[in-house]
Amino acid sequence: MFHCSFSVLLTVDNSSTASSRLIRASRSRTLTVLVVIAGVLVTAADAFVLLLVEQWGVRQLEAVFGIFIAIMACSFGVMYSNADIPQGQVLEGQLLHSRMLQCM
Repeated sequence: MFHCSFSVLLTVDNSSTASSRLIRASRSRTLTVLVVIAGVLVTAADAFVLLLVEQWGVRQLEAVFGIFIAIMACSFGVMYSNADIPQGQVLEGQLLHSRMLQCM
């Protein structure tokens, strides 16, 4: 009798683990779908903003693109600083590469 109850406990435990995995996978898929939908909405809004700004003139459109490029540059700078890249090795690689180009 003890053996039967133990095997039932194992079965219940395994099914709860499987259900928790299923719930986590479902949440992951839901999050992925939400991220894709958000990306589509941002892209559509961006396209319409650019079309509206284009009506104001070329200078304003250039200013909007300049702002976008500045935001991207700042984002890349923050990611680069957070990556903990050894700066000495980066500079060494740049110097060696430039010396190799001068020799050619």
